[in-house]
Amino acid sequence: MAKPKKIPHTILPHWLIKEIISRDFTKNELKILLLTIRLTFGCHEEEAIVRKVNFTVMGIPQTDVGRIILRLREKNILLARSAEDKHAAISINADTKKWLIKENARWNEKNYKRLIHKQLWDDNQDE
Repeated sequence: MAKPKKIPHTILPHWLIKEIISRDFTKNELKILLLTIRLTFGCHEEEAIVRKVNFTVMGIPQTDVGRIILRLREKNILLARSAEDKHAAISINADTKKWLIKENARWNEKNYKRLIHKQLWDDNQDE
């Protein structure tokens, strides 16, 4: 029997996934957040060293990137510090209690936990 093909992946902590899906990010905020996650968690680094132009790979105009990153910094979601040559070192703020972005009004923590439990423990997945 052939071995199953390994699929490249990024390992994310459960708390981070829950925080992201329960919050009301804009489309471009989410894109920057996901690329930051890929460049940090996915590359086993605490920070991503990037330039604004790096974010244009996601279709965000370079002129908007700085404004969106600043907004995510002001909301305490991204941490950033200046690095050499117009690069910035950015990372995800792990202290989600300090995140200043509202939770989705329809988010239901209890139902989320039920869904996770059902996926892990129930044989009947048809509900």
